[in-house]
Amino acid sequence: MLADEKKRPDTPTCMEMATLLFAVGVKEAPVELLCYLTRNNHDNLPLLEDVQKVFDKARMGEEGGELIKAARKEAADMMNKGVLLWKTGKLDEAVEWMREARAALPNNLRILFNAAQILISHMQQRGYDMALADEAIGVLMHVDGIAPGQQRFAQLMEQLALLAPAPAPAEAAPTAPAEAAATPPTAAE
Repeated sequence: MLADEKKRPDTPTCMEMATLLFAVGVKEAPVELLCYLTRNNHDNLPLLEDVQKVFDKARMGEEGGELIKAARKEAADMMNKGVLLWKTGKLDEAVEWMREARAALPNNLRILFNAAQILISHMQQRGYDMALADEAIGVLMHVDGIAPGQQRFAQLMEQLALLAPAPAPAEAAPTAPAEAAATPPTAAE
């Protein structure tokens, strides 16, 4: 099932699945799950300690440590490349790279936040673009679904709102002719 479906369950479910798969003698699938968790949470040290404990319990402590290290590096490298492209003014390339990073690591909060920041920066420098704004909103709503209440979520949503063009002024309501306005209404008896 894991091979057929790219989407992964939430973190606690992945941890439990990996533990159970190791317990019944399966090795490849739980390693993949734990590496997935590591790549998507590469800076969450308490979770990474829990991942290491699962590897330790499966008698794969040293190998697990190397897998965690490699998965963390992969995630950091993906994120850093996008940020470097952005900081060197290669906005279009940065946007494209971060799309690839999001596809590879769909639940990595730092990658998601940086992707939204790069989309917003693109619009700040090159003008508002409805498609990019919608993409940024989608990324941020995904982040809010994964980890609600993040301060950076609110900051980026505010930056995005400031970029949106002001709504067109509503047309004034048609006025009644002057004669009709001058005639007082009659009282109903």
